[in-house]
Amino acid sequence: MSLATPAYSKGASVANIITVTQVVTGDQHACALRSDGKVMCWGNNERGQVGNGTLLPQIHPVLIKNLVNVTKIVAGAVHTCALRKDGKVFCWGGNNWAQMGTYTKVDAQLPKAVAVLGRAIAIGAAGVNTCVILTTASVSCWGTRLIAAGPCPGICSPPAIQQGMTKVRQIWVGRTNLCAKFISGAIKCAGSNAFGQLQPDNNNQILELSAFTARPQAKTISLGDADVCIVSEDNRVSCWGNNASGQLGNGNNDTVREPAVVPGLSAVKSLSSGSDSHCVVMTDATVSCWGQNFFGQLGRGTQEPAVNAAPVPGLTGVTQVSAGAMTCALQKTSAVWCWGFGSDPFSNGLTLVNSASPVRVVFTPDPISSVKAVAFPNKKAIITWAGGLAPRPAVVKYSVAWRLANSKQWSAILNVGTTRAVTITGMLPGKKYAVEISASNSGVEKTQLFYVTPTRG
Repeated sequence: MSLATPAYSKGASVANIITVTQVVTGDQHACALRSDGKVMCWGNNERGQVGNGTLLPQIHPVLIKNLVNVTKIVAGAVHTCALRKDGKVFCWGGNNWAQMGTYTKVDAQLPKAVAVLGRAIAIGAAGVNTCVILTTASVSCWGTRLIAAGPCPGICSPPAIQQGMTKVRQIWVGRTNLCAKFISGAIKCAGSNAFGQLQPDNNNQILELSAFTARPQAKTISLGDADVCIVSEDNRVSCWGNNASGQLGNGNNDTVREPAVVPGLSAVKSLSSGSDSHCVVMTDATVSCWGQNFFGQLGRGTQEPAVNAAPVPGLTGVTQVSAGAMTCALQKTSAVWCWGFGSDPFSNGLTLVNSASPVRVVFTPDPISSVKAVAFPNKKAIITWAGGLAPRPAVVKYSVAWRLANSKQWSAILNVGTTRAVTITGMLPGKKYAVEISASNSGVEKTQLFYVTPTRG
């Protein structure tokens, strides 16, 4: 089985083409960044982490209102943050540990601006922690204290510049760890070391930034709950630390205090860590995962944990993966596939159903807007509208019904197809009409009611 998606028409207007450029997952929710700078989220929403103003779970992705010009998104356990083009940061969801930048313990169901102490150019998040790199190359963090010797008494609220983090080029944020790559090329880390994941010769917490001594040389780092994995310069993966769920991928459950190569992964392009699981995108655009699998987040069709890395069956053409209790992958076609918590399309109402195999995400069409009507002497009118799109490879189809505003008698439903315009016979200029427009993407439908008074054409 190949999990492929149809290509969209090359004749489509570029202005009307929306693609997904990034996907992220929290513990039990996911978000997608679109090419138009907007964000859509779905999944568990009990803390408002979906960002749509409710606490109801969302089976299909919904558009986050009033959030535009976003360049990067990140997800913690139950919160989500977005970095805008202007360097401002907005977060939503759980706030029990100051994830919103203020320790009010009041969750946010809609995006809320965070005072990050400057203009942000990069962002990272995990657990209840979020950090940004500022234009000054310093690092500002909020949430729990990751650097014990830093400025935060226990919780970083409001956001604080982290001690020793200047001239920083890249950051990796974990639930209990923080690592940074400096302009000099040096990598330093701080935080929990209970399983020797930062310094193998002891179990002591690393109170201040200290040299990351992993060998082989780390090209990139991914921080699990109590383990660390790296991609080395030869594109192999090595892991060490806690291994209770097989998250080190070394064939057993023994804790390892030194980097150990994960067998079978010789050409890794990128790496992502969930709570106790990891996934990689290979250079051949396939995905392999290992570790905890309680929700089916390894995508193998079972819920058994795995101590060895293995490909997700049938999934090809992948450019990015984000691991978690719900794991999601982005294909080159812009299609998003998810597996694990709440990813089953037969989820219904308030119940999210897990899937142990990849399921293609069906995006809810955007709200319809700018409805206009022009009537002509032959008693025909043309109704046009904007919006109602969904990220490719979706093919959104529209239908329209209408009636006089003071009547209860609706017309027959007109199936319009993919065009956002319809010609209606019997509409007169100057009269007020109710128009119901439905946008449908593979059965996921959004219907809106508008009132229009056609102008003369």
